[in-house]
Amino acid sequence: MQAKADVLNVVIVGSGNVAMQLAMLLNISGNKVVQVVSRNSKTGKQLAKLCNCDFNAEVKAAKTNADICLIAVNDDSIAEVVRQLPEMKTTVVHTSGLVPIDVLKKKFRNCGVMYPVQSLTAHSEIFSELIFCVEASGKKAMQIIEKVLQNINCRFVKLNSAKREKLHLAAVIVNNFTNHLYSLAYDYLKHHKIDFNILQPLIENTALRIESSNPSALQTGPALRGDRKTIQRHLQLLKNNPELADVYKKMTKSIEKNRK
Repeated sequence: MQAKADVLNVVIVGSGNVAMQLAMLLNISGNKVVQVVSRNSKTGKQLAKLCNCDFNAEVKAAKTNADICLIAVNDDSIAEVVRQLPEMKTTVVHTSGLVPIDVLKKKFRNCGVMYPVQSLTAHSEIFSELIFCVEASGKKAMQIIEKVLQNINCRFVKLNSAKREKLHLAAVIVNNFTNHLYSLAYDYLKHHKIDFNILQPLIENTALRIESSNPSALQTGPALRGDRKTIQRHLQLLKNNPELADVYKKMTKSIEKNRK
């Protein structure tokens, strides 16, 4: 583990999943969350209580003397939050994978991005080794970002806005889309009174195998083999489930196309 950097004072704007997880990581690492700002008074006050810090529902009332201001709100709200924030010399950072750094540069000299490449929910365990994609407006902002990540013992890679948005797209595919497939399979098996947990070793093994290989080299299944009888039988089993049948057809077609 790296030596801990200086303790930092942090303002967090937002009180959703990402704000909650980052606040907890910052607190247990010895940093000080000095204020939570959130338009959602219920969750904002809860987070402020957990951090033992001030709460304010007005973005314009954000403290300007902290070391860093973390904007952890949904992508569509970032520009409006930036507009309402007061002028500040502190480093202002957002956590979006998609929103470019330029939305901050228009107002703040010292700014950056800390995008956690992980699906964070209210019920997530706190990940002590998140990987962040970072970007900064200059050396001073990058030094602050690096101190934060060093304090919470997290790795990072430097990616500009153009590359980060492409990584974000890939993250949606491998995480959100994959989880939706799990959900569809879960519902299908539940309908037929079959335990979804039977698939757990398969799911885990598939995830582990791609750590050291190109995923395309590990592809298996009837679509790769060109096993038309199996594919047709599967589609017959899905004749009363048009949504899942449509997904099956599109995924099969994609695998067939990419095997050539």
